[in-house]
Amino acid sequence: MIEAMAYGLPLIVPQLGYAEAIVGAAGNYYESDNIESCVKTILALANDFEFYQQRSIYSFNELNRFPTPERWVKSYLDALSASSS
Repeated sequence: MIEAMAYGLPLIVPQLGYAEAIVGAAGNYYESDNIESCVKTILALANDFEFYQQRSIYSFNELNRFPTPERWVKSYLDALSASSS
């Protein structure tokens, strides 16, 4: 999901805790275990280019909630250094 956000792809995800925790408001949610809800969510994006673009931009912008790979590696190495001291 985070990789999709990095590419600015609209996220179509089930309305479940893990998905909501990761993608937050950037998600295009469908009811879990409901095929019709999923299809409706997909078609909403597929049939409305402006909506698709809007959700794409929103998806990309939500990526800022996560650390960059560089920041993540630095944090990890700092934690390793602190634990070995």
